Amino acid sequence: MRETRLIARATTFAIAATTAAFSGTSATAATAADFPTRSVRVVVPSTPGGALDILSCMPAQELPERWNGQPLIVDNRAGAGAGGIIGSEIVAKSEADGYTLLVVAPDEATRNRILVSNPEVLYGFLKQA
Repeated sequence: MRETRLIARATTFAIAATTAAFSGTSATAATAADFPTRSVRVVVPSTPGGALDILSCMPAQELPERWNGQPLIVDNRAGAGAGGIIGSEIVAKSEADGYTLLVVAPDEATRNRILVSNPEVLYGFLKQA
């Protein structure tokens, strides 16, 4: 049951992200006509073969045809017990040019944001354990 919910959430997220990424006005399309000029890296902070990995690999097969042969590289950066922090950190430290993207489950993004911005929450959990 948990896997079904995870796949449903990941599917919803992937559809929303894909729609947001490829919808736009004609002015945006005109300025983005040259994108990409090199490979695009998609960081997936989960294990290969998981729901997020599978959903990330789907556009990697078709986008190079639309992008004049520029590849979409799926980079799995799972860390045991890291909860997506390793992959998120890689993307956060990358250049803000649109060539490094992050695909993460909504619960991981929310949980990590709460723990990073409120370290006392994390330390409170550790003290109770």
